Amino acid sequence: MPVLRSTAQSSPPRVSREDERPSRLDWKRRRDRGGLLSLAHLLLIGLGGALGALARFFIANVLALWLGPHFPFGTFAVNVSGSFAVGMLLAVIVPRVSEASELRAFLVVGFFGAYTTFSTWSYETLALFQAGRFVAAVVNLGGQLALGLAAVVLGSAIGRLLL
Repeated sequence: MPVLRSTAQSSPPRVSREDERPSRLDWKRRRDRGGLLSLAHLLLIGLGGALGALARFFIANVLALWLGPHFPFGTFAVNVSGSFAVGMLLAVIVPRVSEASELRAFLVVGFFGAYTTFSTWSYETLALFQAGRFVAAVVNLGGQLALGLAAVVLGSAIGRLLL
């Protein structure tokens, strides 16, 4: 027969699920260890971001010159290649190093975060699908696409009005 304990004496063990957000205590422990907010991580993210932005600019412009301006080939190429690279890197990095690692900060957050945010959107949608959160995945997929396009249309219209 199981022994019943009052909650005042002890708290039940915390059950951890992959799709569960970290508690405030988890974030505090990471911060206290210098993980997510360390100066080294911030510098690595900044350096990776600068290099990613330069890579995007170079690739987008070279493809526009090579293939012409009829279609955004450069943006298409960096978004798809960035999604592929982030998916591959996260499949290799996540099982092997901590979330606050320098490699992840530099490559995934910094370089590919600046190279393309489309890669992050793609990976997060995949993660939702893999976690069985199909409605959330479809809302993320369609919602960001539709709202992003609507925001570009609205911003463009407002910008033209201000000129």
